[in-house]
Amino acid sequence: MQKAYDNEKKNTTVAWGLWFFTGGLGGYRYYLGDIKYAICMTLFNWMMPPGIY
Repeated sequence: MQKAYDNEKKNTTVAWGLWFFTGGLGGYRYYLGDIKYAICMTLFNWMMPPGIY
């Protein structure tokens, strides 16, 4: 059981780096395995024109 957990454990430094550089596009969500939420983030941010925020 512990070996399976260790194989799926994600590096927090990588997750933070992805959040910093690809936060709006959801890059860190892809890395963490939350694919549906990541796709929604990517599509939403891709469709929004700059300056709307």
